[in-house]
Amino acid sequence: MWTGTGVLSAPVHGASPDQRATDDHPMDPDPDWYLDNVVVAGGPENAPVGAVRQRQAAWLSKAHAVRAVHHELVPAIALALRQGLVLTRNDLRAVGVPPPTTRRLVRRGTWTVPRRGVVCPLPAAATGPSGAGPEIAASAAALVWPGTLMAFASAAAVHGLPLLSPPGPPALTADHYRRALSREDVRLHISALVSEDEDHWFGAPITSIARTVVDLSRERGVADGLVAADAALHEQLVTPTELERAVLRQRGWPGVRSARRAVELADGRAESPLESLARLCFMTGGLPPPQLQTWIETDGGWYRVDFLWPERRVVVEADGLVKYRNDWRALVEEKRRQEYLERAGYRVIRLLWDDVVHDAAATIARVRLALG
Repeated sequence: MWTGTGVLSAPVHGASPDQRATDDHPMDPDPDWYLDNVVVAGGPENAPVGAVRQRQAAWLSKAHAVRAVHHELVPAIALALRQGLVLTRNDLRAVGVPPPTTRRLVRRGTWTVPRRGVVCPLPAAATGPSGAGPEIAASAAALVWPGTLMAFASAAAVHGLPLLSPPGPPALTADHYRRALSREDVRLHISALVSEDEDHWFGAPITSIARTVVDLSRERGVADGLVAADAALHEQLVTPTELERAVLRQRGWPGVRSARRAVELADGRAESPLESLARLCFMTGGLPPPQLQTWIETDGGWYRVDFLWPERRVVVEADGLVKYRNDWRALVEEKRRQEYLERAGYRVIRLLWDDVVHDAAATIARVRLALG
């Protein structure tokens, strides 16, 4: 079972306090119990902690922080924690939070308003500008339209998967035509859903990571899908088999060819979106496939390189430059590393984001020339 921010949870035995609540006392849950026993950060012990899991952990930390409230708000917080960190006016009325209290919390910035008629018990600093960050905005939309799931780019943002462009208005998926609608503030897709496609984020319905990757590929193309698939595989949030099954379930759907291509090319050894895009650039340009994340022995020790063509002794490194901005020691070490590789007889080519995304033709030409 996946709960929280797509983090594998520990099994829960017996009924939770909120499950045991009666109609006479509908809100007698314990937020601490819920977070500690249902939304539990975990997963494979050897899973890499990359950007995706870091974002997941950040949301879990925000959820823990929101528990420090006055006792009269505990029922409201408990309800929000199990329905996507959002509450409707009817929810607030049901748990006994009067409108003046809600208005005061919003006015002080303690709570935010992601959409009309919905509040989030988190400050704007935690949820994005005006409380309308993509995660909370999507969760609020799903709450307003019961029976829908957060999907496509919105689901990718909630899961913490990398996106090449902003997610846009909240995207939802439903399997009932009668729910179909399109508005400026929400996009609703109609498509078949099976249990394997469904997941939850703090109790709010969302498409699974595998389904999200495939949907993203169908909607935005191979590059977007590949970046998300690589990240999910690298941090062991999904398996290749799960991705393949998700593609098979969408056979014949619009854009499924792009999804199939993205899943076929996906490789969990990629450690950044730039590496994923560089690999796609090489394939599109007809270059021979390189070895990924390979260790090379030099006089200065062993170094792991992003891409290697061993027969041609050509190395390509995908540099985001972020690691060098505030650490001159890292820059010096990288220069020393390149020197050792060149002394060992390797030609080193460095690629930046613009080289891959905006000047692919010249980049392919550079690498092809080096390969000789």
